[in-house]
Amino acid sequence: MEVVAQEKRGSIVKNQLLEGCQITKLTWRIDNFSRLNVKKIFSEIFMVSGFKWRIFLYPKGIRVDDYLSVYLEVVDDATAPVGWFIDADLTFNVVDQIDHKKTVDHGIYLHL
Repeated sequence: MEVVAQEKRGSIVKNQLLEGCQITKLTWRIDNFSRLNVKKIFSEIFMVSGFKWRIFLYPKGIRVDDYLSVYLEVVDDATAPVGWFIDADLTFNVVDQIDHKKTVDHGIYLHL
């Protein structure tokens, strides 16, 4: 299984919109996903717009069994300026390498 997080548009904002935006594509490959026997798994930390991020997921879901729960988090927001926020337009693609019909795309806009 392969989890792909693609940030389409995102800017760090502090009282004004910064010019331009950073486009980032991250591929997180998880080998032997169907054999995982853990509650939660974390990606490696990656940098986008000057902040450290990571993806974490619950292979069996967080509230409902047989669901995949995927989250994106800022790793160390303590270094961010007071009142900071981020607007991000994300698309998560979860690729089933055995049965491509089970591949899922989910887009979301976040104001963090």
